[in-house]
Amino acid sequence: MTTPGSERRKQIIRIVAIAALALLVVVVAIYILSNPKQVDAANIASGLLSPLAILAGSIGVLWAGLRNRGERAMDAQLDAAVTELVRHSQSAWRNEAFRQGITTGVALRVSWRWATSIQGAPAADDISAPPPPGTGPQPIPDIGSKPRLLRSGRLAQLLDLYRRLGWGRLVLVGGSGAGKTGTLILLLLGVMDYRAKVDAGERSSVPVPVLIPMAGWDPRSSSILEWAEASILRDHPYLKASAYGRGAVPSLLRDGRLSLFLDGFDEIPESLRAAALASLNTETGLRIVLTSRAAEYQSAVTVTEFAHAATVELLPVDRKSAAEYLLAGIRADRKPVWQEFVDRLAAEPAGNVAVALSTPLALSLTRRNYVGERNPNELFGPAEFTTPDDVGHHLVSAVFTIAYPDEARGDEARRFLVWIAQRMAERHLRDIAWWRIKYWTSPWLPPAAASAMFGLLGVLIGAVTGNSLFGVVFGAMWFLCGSAVSGLIVVRGARRSVSLRGTVPRLGVAAGLGLMFGGGVALVRVLASGLGNGTTLGAPYGAGFGALFGATSGLLIGLVGLHDGPLVSRMRWPKWPEMAVGTMTGGMTGLATSPFFDTTAQLIVAVVGGAGIMLTVSWTRPVPHPADEVNVVASYKGDRGGGALFGVIAGLFSGLGIGVGAAAALGAERGLLIGIATAVSAGVAGAVTASQVAAFRIVTAPLAALGRIPRKPMAVLADMYERQLLRQAGTLFQFRHAELQDYLTAAPGARDPVPRKRGRR
Repeated sequence: MTTPGSERRKQIIRIVAIAALALLVVVVAIYILSNPKQVDAANIASGLLSPLAILAGSIGVLWAGLRNRGERAMDAQLDAAVTELVRHSQSAWRNEAFRQGITTGVALRVSWRWATSIQGAPAADDISAPPPPGTGPQPIPDIGSKPRLLRSGRLAQLLDLYRRLGWGRLVLVGGSGAGKTGTLILLLLGVMDYRAKVDAGERSSVPVPVLIPMAGWDPRSSSILEWAEASILRDHPYLKASAYGRGAVPSLLRDGRLSLFLDGFDEIPESLRAAALASLNTETGLRIVLTSRAAEYQSAVTVTEFAHAATVELLPVDRKSAAEYLLAGIRADRKPVWQEFVDRLAAEPAGNVAVALSTPLALSLTRRNYVGERNPNELFGPAEFTTPDDVGHHLVSAVFTIAYPDEARGDEARRFLVWIAQRMAERHLRDIAWWRIKYWTSPWLPPAAASAMFGLLGVLIGAVTGNSLFGVVFGAMWFLCGSAVSGLIVVRGARRSVSLRGTVPRLGVAAGLGLMFGGGVALVRVLASGLGNGTTLGAPYGAGFGALFGATSGLLIGLVGLHDGPLVSRMRWPKWPEMAVGTMTGGMTGLATSPFFDTTAQLIVAVVGGAGIMLTVSWTRPVPHPADEVNVVASYKGDRGGGALFGVIAGLFSGLGIGVGAAAALGAERGLLIGIATAVSAGVAGAVTASQVAAFRIVTAPLAALGRIPRKPMAVLADMYERQLLRQAGTLFQFRHAELQDYLTAAPGARDPVPRKRGRR
C-alpha cells in the first residue's frame, strides 16, 4: 500500500536516477569528445553501454509491471473512486431513463410476482436466510422499519426485496418487450437513491450498482470478475486515473463495494449459459441482479442452478394501467381519438391488438408512433394482423417512419442498421462499439495501409541513393511482409487469439520501435557506403532487407493495432520506466550506427532515437476520459486527437533522427529528402496504426464508396441516437429496443454487403 512517506522516497529515487543518467551521458560525451580517436571511443562507449542499457531497461520495466500487479489502492482512493462512479452513473442513467420515457410523468408502473413457473428456483426461506458467517455479501443497513419479504408488488417492493436478500442474488425474467432492461435501470437508480439516504458511516455497506450487458461474455475465457472489470473500465474509463490508485476497480469488486446488474443473460449463446451460471456461483461476496427471458433461463438452471437466487417475473400491463398510460398528457383535440382506441381495447381484451399492447414496449411504441396526427385506431384495420406478433412487428417497423419523415434518409438509415444488426447477431452482441466495427469487415485493411506507407518509403530511399532496382524490390518486400505479419496478428486478434496486454508486449512495442529506428539509420549508411564505392545493391539485397524490415514493422504495426478501445492521449512528463525504455532503445540505436557514423552524428541519432521512443511510449499511453466526457462522440473525438499526436511524434522523431543520419552519410540535400519522406511515412503509418478513428474510416470507406453504408457512418449513428433509435451506455451505442435489433436482423430482402466472418469481437 502506498503511503505519503513511501511516495516521497519514490520521488527522491526518481530524481537521483534521472540525475545519475544525466551525469552518465555527460561523462560519456566528455570521454568521446576529448579522445583523439573519437570514432573508436564512440564505438567502445556504445558497445559497453548498449547491453547495459538494454538490461537495465528490461529489468526496470518488468519489475514495475510485477510491482504494480501486487499493489492496491488505499481506502481513501477507493472512497473517491466510488464517489465519482456514483456521481457519473446516477447522472448518466437518469438522463438515459428520461430519454427512454422510463421516468417521465406518463411512465408505466412496474408489476412483478414470485416466478413460480421456474422449476428449481430456491424457496423464499432459502433466499431470505442469512448466509453462514464469512460468506455472502454484507447486509444492507435498514432505514426505519425492516421491510417484509413480499411475493409481489411494484418497484418500491422490488427494491425492498433486493435489500432483504441474504445472498444478494435476484433474477428478473419476462417475455419479449416485458420491460426487463427498463426495470433494471429503475432498480439501479432506486438503489443509488437509497444509498444516499444511508448514514455516511454505513454507506459503504450498500454496494454501488453497475449495469453491464452480458452479450459477448465467454465464461470459458474470462471469469465474471475479469469480464466485469473490463466492462466497467470501458464504460467508466475515468476510474483508470492515478488519483484512484492502482487497480481501483478490481479492488472494489473484491471488497464487494460494487454490485453487478447483468442485463441479457439470454443473449449469451445457449452452449455457454450453464458455464456462466457456474462462474456466477463462485462469486458469493457480490450482489448480482440478472435479467433474462424466462424460457432461456429455465433451460439453463435445469443444467446448473443459480444458487440462492430469488426469481421474479415481470407481469403484463393490466388494462387500467395501460389506459391511464395511453391517455396521460394527450392534447384535448386528440383526446376523443385516443379514448375511442382505449375503449376498443377494453371491448376486445382477447384481440390481437389488446394482447400485443400488454407489454411496456408495445405501449411505448404506440404512444410514440401515434402521438402526432396519426390515428391509433388504424391498428384495428389491417387484415394482415393475424397474430399479436404481427402487431408488434408493425409497431417496431414504424419506428423508422416516425424517426425519419424523409423517406430517402430513412431508407439509408434502415439499410445501415440492418447491416449492423446482422453482424452483431453473428457475434452475439448487443453493444455497438464503433472501434470494433473494423473487425466486422476487413480488419487487415488498416495494417496494410500502414505497411504501404513504409513500402513507398523503401522505394524512395532506393531512388534517392541511386539504387532504383534495390528500392523497388525493397519497398515491395517491405510492404508484402509488413502487410502479411501485421494482418495476421490483427485478424487473429479479431478472434481474440492474441491480445496486447501486460508489460511484456509493451516492452516488445518499444523494442520494435528502437529496432526500426536504428535499423533504418544503419541501412541508409550501408547504401551510402555502396554509393561511395561506386557499387549498387541489387534485387537479392532488396528482398532480404525488405523481408527483415517488413517482419519488424509488421510485428510493430500488428501489436499496436491490437489495442482495444479509443486512444485518448496527452503530453506529459515521462515516468521512469519510460525513461528506461528510451535509454534502452537509444543505446540500441547507438550500437547499430557505431560502425557507420562519426561521433557527432552517432550521438545525435542515439539521443533523438532514445528521446523519440521515450516520448512515444509516454505520450501515447492511454489516459482516462474525464467523467463528464464519457460518451460515444467524446471517445471518437478523443481518439482522433490521440492518433494525431501519435503520428506527429512518430513522424517528427523518425524523420529527424534518420534525416540527420542520412545527411551525415549522403549530404544535406539527400538527407533532407529522406528525412521528410520518413517523417511523412512514419507519421501516417503511426496515426493509422494507433488511431481507432483512422482504422474505422479506412475500413468503412470502400463500403461507403459502393453505397452500402453512409459516407459518414459515425455522424449517422450519432443522428440515430438523437432520433432515439439508439441509446447510449458509456462509450457504446445500443439499439434502444432489443426487439428492434432482432427485427432488423431478420429483415426480409436486407442486403448483405460483405461476406460473413467467423471471428468474434
